[in-house]
Amino acid sequence: MSEDAIAQLHEQRNTAALRCADALHSGQEEYARTQAAKAVRLDEEIRAIDGAPDHTHNTNTEERES
Repeated sequence: MSEDAIAQLHEQRNTAALRCADALHSGQEEYARTQAAKAVRLDEEIRAIDGAPDHTHNTNTEERES
């Protein structure tokens, strides 16, 4: 996948996250949920392409390592 395509995925993810935040702020919970789900899906797709680990459930690595 080209760098431009990956950058577009990042932009789409960020847009969905911002729309989610705006919707939550204005009380549109259902729309916020759909945008949050879209952002998560795009983030998973980006991680799969980049081969990056999933840190969404990694709350405090320093505490676990000590």
